[in-house]
Amino acid sequence: PSSSFEAADTGRGPQITFTPSTWFPPDSPKSSSFLISYTTIWVLVDFKAEASFRSLMVRSVSLSTIETKMDGVLPRLVSFDLDDTLWSPEMWLCSGAPFTATAGRVYDRSGTEIQLIGDSKRISNELATDVKWKDSRVGYASRTEYPKWANDCLRNIDIGNGVTMAEVLRPLFEIYPGRKTAHFEKFHKATGIPYRDMIFFDNEHRNCVDVQKLGVTCVYTPDGMNLAHWKQGLAAFAKRK
Repeated sequence: PSSSFEAADTGRGPQITFTPSTWFPPDSPKSSSFLISYTTIWVLVDFKAEASFRSLMVRSVSLSTIETKMDGVLPRLVSFDLDDTLWSPEMWLCSGAPFTATAGRVYDRSGTEIQLIGDSKRISNELATDVKWKDSRVGYASRTEYPKWANDCLRNIDIGNGVTMAEVLRPLFEIYPGRKTAHFEKFHKATGIPYRDMIFFDNEHRNCVDVQKLGVTCVYTPDGMNLAHWKQGLAAFAKRK
């Protein structure tokens, strides 16, 4: 059946008016509620009896509403794994030092580029340039057995505007083998930031399981950092707050 949507602001937050033509029988109840899927997000629908029940108001829990909330409740520490989360190849799979930096791009001794994957560059650039992140910090938590190589890459990979990964939000570096709970204990000791105010992105599920026990919001990124994982993580963090 034909229908129409109309956005409205009633003072109770963003709403959407949906006017169906033949969806509801004449004996429909005066009010009821159920869940429908709207832009992949579940929303609660309240029916209002108007003109033989021909309109309904949707209390919007749309993506824009969630993003508005996320902007107001942000992690104080945003932490990332490195290998296969932010870049590829992993340190143990590359040829290693000496690394060569050319125009913000980094190559190992065999000429293989250490590339930022997915939306890693875009997300890093947002953290470096968006004023809403000015009170947050970045942390790099890696279990690599080649910390010097990783640090060389962090100091030379450009994420935009001449800023390297090692310059984003006064970063903290915990890069060495071992369980990642130890990395986060050091983040906490160095900054005083409570675990509940931290978020962590990692492509290895076991690391997420371990670190989550401390109270950190953890996001499993099996395919590396992308905007979907980024928004999912920030939404999960905001929901916990």
